[in-house]
Amino acid sequence: MPMPLLDTRWATLELRLAVAGLTLLASSASYGANAHFDILTVQTQLGFDPSAGTVSMDTAVTIRASATITQAELDLWTLSPPPILTVTNVSSMVYNPNGIGFVLPATLNAGDTHSLSIHTAGTPSCAPKNGSLPCAVSSALVYFTDLDLYLPRNPWEPDAPGDVGLDVVTPPGQVAVAAALPVQVEDHGSYLRHRFRAWPESRIAALAVAPYQAFAATTIDATPVVAYVHDGQTLTGQAWAELGAAAIDFFADRFGPFGYGRLDLLQTAAGVNGAMSFGSAILFDQIDFHAGHRDPQVPYADMLFTHEVSHSWWGAALRLRDADSPWLLEGFATYSAYLFEEQRWPELMPQLYRSDFEQFFFMLDPAHERPLTSPSWDTADPLTYALVTYTKGGHFLRMLQWLMGDAAFFEGLGYYVQTNVWSAAHQGIDVGRFRAAMELASGRNLATIFDLWVFGTGFPILRYAVQLDPGAAGVFPVRLHVEQIQAGPLFTELSLPVSIWVVGAPQPRTARIEINQAISDHTIVVDAEPLAVAIDPSWWLWADKRPALVGDVDASNQVDGIDLIHTAWALGASYPAHANVNEWHPSSYLWDADFNRDAVVDQTDLDRVLQAFGAKGVVP
Repeated sequence: MPMPLLDTRWATLELRLAVAGLTLLASSASYGANAHFDILTVQTQLGFDPSAGTVSMDTAVTIRASATITQAELDLWTLSPPPILTVTNVSSMVYNPNGIGFVLPATLNAGDTHSLSIHTAGTPSCAPKNGSLPCAVSSALVYFTDLDLYLPRNPWEPDAPGDVGLDVVTPPGQVAVAAALPVQVEDHGSYLRHRFRAWPESRIAALAVAPYQAFAATTIDATPVVAYVHDGQTLTGQAWAELGAAAIDFFADRFGPFGYGRLDLLQTAAGVNGAMSFGSAILFDQIDFHAGHRDPQVPYADMLFTHEVSHSWWGAALRLRDADSPWLLEGFATYSAYLFEEQRWPELMPQLYRSDFEQFFFMLDPAHERPLTSPSWDTADPLTYALVTYTKGGHFLRMLQWLMGDAAFFEGLGYYVQTNVWSAAHQGIDVGRFRAAMELASGRNLATIFDLWVFGTGFPILRYAVQLDPGAAGVFPVRLHVEQIQAGPLFTELSLPVSIWVVGAPQPRTARIEINQAISDHTIVVDAEPLAVAIDPSWWLWADKRPALVGDVDASNQVDGIDLIHTAWALGASYPAHANVNEWHPSSYLWDADFNRDAVVDQTDLDRVLQAFGAKGVVP
């Protein structure tokens, strides 16, 4: 093998992989449907030059025929286009889009073995993908988030399980972490050998090497969670480790057991733009570990970490079959983060939910919206992809929880997880499997709900009027008139939450009204004099709720001095121009005072309050 490229700091990274039980089938179009063989061993040496950012890989592969074969195919990404690729001990080879096909120098009969060597060199494809850097090679840090793409694998069963071992050789003082089970670290004086073994049913997809500092916590069942920081910004390292352990405990209690023996949280490079999860390892942007940038005491910071932790279920334990439905992973992870934050920050979450809806309302061009399940998501612009699959996907699940009720929803969710854990024999998840589990748990047909929210676009715009009628003897009627005024489809099977504050009670009376028509009228009776009525204050429904009494900012059912103060305070504030789907910025913009929804609280809105001053709510 050629000598690896070195500098004064780095020695060779040597990857040794032993794979058993993987069967590769040759392409039926080019190599014959009966070309069968098993991969017995793969041994790869990875060398790199951090100053140049280049890598060389030399891989020895031993195969064993399970039938008579003369040719076969391997999936293998080369390091740079055009590929620098040589294969020895074959008669000839041909490049395919994501792999190589080769003709063997002699016929192999069942049980015969054959070894070949593959060399590739160049610069890894570290160009941003969807705004994120997949890898880096530098003197301070080496990481790969798609390591498995560069290793030979089965083109027909790319996720097939196997007994995979990985050795990483580094200079002293370096720490290697992989999306795998660490077995041991051997100190050979001039170098360290870090030994790993792949988790069952998994490949080793990610690797990072740096002079990491480690911060550890454990879950209730003693699963270790370790945060690794390489740039000296360590103030929040322990907090993130403890947060990861708490998230595993929380999700395991609701979704089923955590599928790995440990969780590693890795600081990587600036430019990752968030995080990427690989089951037992999560690679974060460098700045996500910096104190003061993403404070663990802020819900959005928590949500970045807990979203990724939940991918150990949504993406690792349950794997996607339906490429048209990425929300089954990202929407579920967003929803999981919502659940976790509800028990940490219950008083702040309604504001966050409203902020999510504001982003969707103001930032997504309706002409660009797609259904949650729709083809060609790989061609969608990043903003549309994020706002639909992550944000709307997460809120659809939260809304489904409200519509079904907690007991039925979590029973269905648990059954869905238990019956769809990935294995080599399992084909993965799709919308049909999720819907069937929820229908079984709820005992109701959810076709209309899925047609409107999963396969359709848009959202309800509900204009509501409230009238508080005089009452007596503990009977006080509250009348509501609700109209759907959106230009799109009529939404049915909506269950609208209502909170009614009454005299002498610290907490509101709560009710829910069912919406199945364009116009509906409802009466709710409470046992004390009502003071104010709020429609969906916790933002369960993915809908724009607008009072018919324009100017009633605080839901008191009258336009008064409090509404004037709110509107005057927000005057001149616009929806934040710097808002994005990864941050939550404080702003004086007030959604409830932006009566015409033009993204700014201006003189027109203030005039509406002044014109309606003193008015009380009435139903038509």
